[in-house]
Amino acid sequence: MTIICLAAVALFPSHPGSGLSGALLPCLAGDVPKYGRMVEILKVESIRSKEDQKRFNLEVTFNLIPDLPKGVEVEFELQRQGLKVGDSFLFRLENDNRKNIKVTFNPKDRLTKDNYTFMTRIHLDKQTPEVRKALESKPARFPVDQVPWPHTHVEQAFDVGTAEDEAREQTEVKVYFEGLLDKILALNEEGVNEVEKLKGGKTQEEAFKKFLTGWMGRMAAVQKDVNDFVVREPGLFFKNLKLHAEVQELARMVAKRITKTDLADFIKKKGSAFRFPPMEGFDPNYRFLAGAKQIQDRVEKIEKILNPEEAKEAEGEAGDDTKAAEGSEKDAGKNAEKKDDTEKEKSETPAPEAKKSAQPKTPKDAKSSGKKDNKKT
Repeated sequence: MTIICLAAVALFPSHPGSGLSGALLPCLAGDVPKYGRMVEILKVESIRSKEDQKRFNLEVTFNLIPDLPKGVEVEFELQRQGLKVGDSFLFRLENDNRKNIKVTFNPKDRLTKDNYTFMTRIHLDKQTPEVRKALESKPARFPVDQVPWPHTHVEQAFDVGTAEDEAREQTEVKVYFEGLLDKILALNEEGVNEVEKLKGGKTQEEAFKKFLTGWMGRMAAVQKDVNDFVVREPGLFFKNLKLHAEVQELARMVAKRITKTDLADFIKKKGSAFRFPPMEGFDPNYRFLAGAKQIQDRVEKIEKILNPEEAKEAEGEAGDDTKAAEGSEKDAGKNAEKKDDTEKEKSETPAPEAKKSAQPKTPKDAKSSGKKDNKKT
């Protein structure tokens, strides 16, 4: 468990917050917190924004323990499946009321249809001197070795969005990535055609370099668009990790094919005399083969992810065809076996005369036979 938590901290160093102890306390099995819950979340309600129907604000109702002094600052970190979502929200207690406090948070990141929780912390080093002094005066209640006293409110997990929101998100993702796929394939076709012209002597080197500069710039713009999706739509990215990775790799494959794979012999022949213009954001770093077949295989994988129902139907039809073919083979085999058995049966059945001659002789027949033989002799 400790190793898993340390790995999580290494991957998401800014996730739990202040210090390694603050990161590990919520998850180390052997470290039982010496402090109690300081924030009690009573209710979280997601409210759809009037300005943008895709976005939600969060209305949080909570209590604070009486020992928290006036002026204390509390951090509310929104989480989705244990990972931080956007920036944390800060609340400062401005009066003496600690019951049924109601605050509305406006997340900067779009909240997609999902289940969420809050983690709360109270950072000692971010408090005013008066508040810090008040907290330090009660070490039993506020042990300084376990600052920032994190607590994940799993008991108050809440949903955001509806089934209709999720359907709209899926449509939005499909349209977006289909657009990227079209752009990448168009660049692939354009690049292949120009490389063939260069190899065939129909395009001069300088003209090709000029084309390649513009081509690499357009591919770099597509790759930037794909990469920025992570920051622009973190919620949708989180729910479509595989699709995003496949499209990202496809762009790298096409970039490598046009600037390296298809030009390998030409570059080898020209040597250092043929150089590519530098292009910021252009990424041809794909480790494996990037030929026509590999690109087509990747495109088919992406289309299956984009159209899962069609992929299932196609697999079902293929399965039905296979079963039908197997059934026909079995029927043909059975018919052949039946025919062989019938022919074998016929070959083993004696003719009527053979049956008669093969019957044993009666005593009368034997006597008659003996008389006839004596006459012949």
